[in-house]
Amino acid sequence: MSDTTAVPTVRSARGHRWPAFDGVRALAVLAVMTFHADYPTFLKGGYVGVDVFFVLSGFLITWLLTAEHDKFDGISYRKFYSRRAFRLFPALVALIIGAVVLVLADGGLANERHLTLVGLPFVILYIGNWKVAFGSVVTLGLLSITWSLAIEEQYYILWPLGLTALLRRMSRQRIALLLAAAAIAEQLVRAILGFSNSVYLNGWIDKSTLTHTDGLLLGSALALWWSERLGSRIWHWIEQNATLVSLGGLAVLALVELAGVSKLHTTDLWVTVAVYGTLLLLAGLVTGPAGPVSRVLAWRPLQWIGKRSYGMYLYHFGIILAVLTIHLPNHHVHFVRFVVEFAITFVVAALSYRFIEQPFLVRKERLARIPAGTP
Repeated sequence: MSDTTAVPTVRSARGHRWPAFDGVRALAVLAVMTFHADYPTFLKGGYVGVDVFFVLSGFLITWLLTAEHDKFDGISYRKFYSRRAFRLFPALVALIIGAVVLVLADGGLANERHLTLVGLPFVILYIGNWKVAFGSVVTLGLLSITWSLAIEEQYYILWPLGLTALLRRMSRQRIALLLAAAAIAEQLVRAILGFSNSVYLNGWIDKSTLTHTDGLLLGSALALWWSERLGSRIWHWIEQNATLVSLGGLAVLALVELAGVSKLHTTDLWVTVAVYGTLLLLAGLVTGPAGPVSRVLAWRPLQWIGKRSYGMYLYHFGIILAVLTIHLPNHHVHFVRFVVEFAITFVVAALSYRFIEQPFLVRKERLARIPAGTP
């Protein structure tokens, strides 16, 4: 989510350019928005849009960290964390201010007021996911959407340090295998815990950093694998069949969107399926940047949404809750709410991108050691 929306187009230090990634962001954020809007009603698996963001974010950050390491024989942690701050904080501050104003001014949101205000310190410190993980009935009110940002940032606090240490001790292939093994172990634990049928444990499974970073881990592993073309025969086959691989990934994600009803015993399974579907999609896109799937995902309207997906993700949840307090005509009320919610979200995200985010993105790019397209 957060880290994957920083620039219009991603261009690596080695000259690769993947404008289709904006289309992936767009599909992910629209999936999450439809899930929270609960409309259209036949689309039940949109919650996995978060995991699409995780995989994409893990891939991009790791790709650029390794590119920086290759070029400068090291990683500037100060510049890395400064870039993250310039990218994430401005829109998050706007979200917090807007959420506080809404819960204090809108009587219809009285039930969310206490949860939002109490959750503020957790959101600011990027540990909101742990507050939710320790009790499924506990939320962060209008700021509940920030649990995923917390998981990402906890990962990125440690990952640049860990990557540097690992690169000094082992090959990228071994690092990739280590990350993949950790992700698979996490998925197995999540699947086992999912059979407990415990509502409280389900909150832990979904929101704990220990059980929901497999997308970030596997995205990072894919970047390491791709950076040196590890397993060249496999990559050669993927390059020869890039369109088929991309379509396979999209098909998997479409299946999850249609069939992935959020219930105990099944949510963790669909999340895992979505992670591997996203890996297939990204593998096809990076090997076939000029292919038909890449061209479709690079469609300008999708790129427009993708560039603003961070703001859309942040703002849409509170907007949906606020719209629910408005009395609307009963005729086609669900459709009307859907249109109103999406229209407001698009406008707010566009204004945020133009007036709040872009001024800081300019400053962020000045800190880039790899100047072309850091996420």
